[in-house]
Amino acid sequence: MNDKIQFIRQKCIEANPEIVELKFGCLLRNKASGYISGIYLGYDSTTNNSLVSKLDGGYMWQFKALGNMRIGDWTPTEMGKHGLSDWSIVGRPIHFADVALAIEEAHELSGNRAGELISTWNLRKDSLEDQSPDTIQFLYELLK
Repeated sequence: MNDKIQFIRQKCIEANPEIVELKFGCLLRNKASGYISGIYLGYDSTTNNSLVSKLDGGYMWQFKALGNMRIGDWTPTEMGKHGLSDWSIVGRPIHFADVALAIEEAHELSGNRAGELISTWNLRKDSLEDQSPDTIQFLYELLK
């Protein structure tokens, strides 16, 4: 099931690259541990730092931003140049709108498909990871 979720996630990222931009709430993976262990909180212009919160507690990392470039504007290559090569951008969770956009790009999101999507998606849980195995299977088949 995880492979199918990753496939759907990739299709959503192709349709909406903003998902993996470093913005508030973006998840970060520690390359050494392999775990998603940080959340990007934003840029503090008073200290010229970008803040990342550790997921297993309240400890805050502060990364110096150089010049006028905030960490949120950095590509992974630029992150490495500035001593942040131990982090990779995971992005934000996949939401209903991301899936609808991916389906729209793969097919025309007709009334029938839109109805199927709405009827299979648990609207009380917006994240792809919280959807039922039947919904994941439906989306996977639709996007492959």
